[in-house]
Amino acid sequence: MTRLTADGLLRTAAVLVSESPGRPAEADLRRAVSTAYYAVFCALGEELAKAYDEPLSRSVRRLLSHSGVLEVFGRLTRADRGTSTRVLRWHPDQPVCDADLLRSADACRWLLGAREDADYDHLTSHTKQEAEKAVVRARLAISQIRRAATNSPQQVQAVCIALIASPASRRRLSA
Repeated sequence: MTRLTADGLLRTAAVLVSESPGRPAEADLRRAVSTAYYAVFCALGEELAKAYDEPLSRSVRRLLSHSGVLEVFGRLTRADRGTSTRVLRWHPDQPVCDADLLRSADACRWLLGAREDADYDHLTSHTKQEAEKAVVRARLAISQIRRAATNSPQQVQAVCIALIASPASRRRLSA
């Protein structure tokens, strides 16, 4: 069985937007927006699971939750704007959040909101431009997460730990 990857999901989202000439079907636009978010969510899972071999890596990825992403990334981006306390204390040699990590957190929060609208708000319609914007933002967020993992690996790992450190996520481990 082929493993689900962030890049594969991103390709699927792009195809859903670009396959149809003109305006794609509403279902395709909604699916593209949702899949763009899931590509970023999957990239976070890939970072989280890097340190583990199968089957533990699969279990660790299952700990990631959408509510954890919203909470941790929300606190991270608010802290950067000076409106809240820091979510994490960074290493003394690197006292501020990595810029790529911060931008990816902001994009991920935006994509999560767009995904919720696409999946649950059946009274709104989406444009091809909105779906394309979601795919572009997801592509950029994934590259920022990967760049941050290279430039600030301890910060990315600290955020990954914070993402799974909730009671709901811990219950999912035994599932």
